[in-house]
Amino acid sequence: MRVSISGKDGRVLTNRLVLWDVDHTLIETGGVGREVFAAAFAEVTGTPMKDMAEVSGRPELVIFGETLDMHGIPRSDDYFERFIDLQAGDYEERAHEMRLRGRVLPGALNALQALSRRTRHHSVRPDREHEGVSGSQAEDLRVEPPP
Repeated sequence: MRVSISGKDGRVLTNRLVLWDVDHTLIETGGVGREVFAAAFAEVTGTPMKDMAEVSGRPELVIFGETLDMHGIPRSDDYFERFIDLQAGDYEERAHEMRLRGRVLPGALNALQALSRRTRHHSVRPDREHEGVSGSQAEDLRVEPPP
């Protein structure tokens, strides 16, 4: 996708925007993701999560909506906003656990490095934090090489 923005001086700046779902594309959370999802789901809806929609390669909004449907709970934007906030906090609290239980998927570091080579101002290194997009939220992504 190309994004064009007109500057105040009339120049048009064009950049390429690359988005992907981080979980199951770059990383596998080792079950932490499902646990975080379930905890936020239960907190927001007041209903324990019994089943969950398919997650691989899908945005969080779709997964959350389908999981609500599976539990017979009407969809609500308020639910999703609260869910995302709770989920982000829980991921932050459990980052260490995700590093222990999860893994970087094969090719993830190479994909980020290839993207970096096409970008003039950024570099991708395993020891630095990078801006990433997961579902509907932007968050810091720490890329670590597999053991």
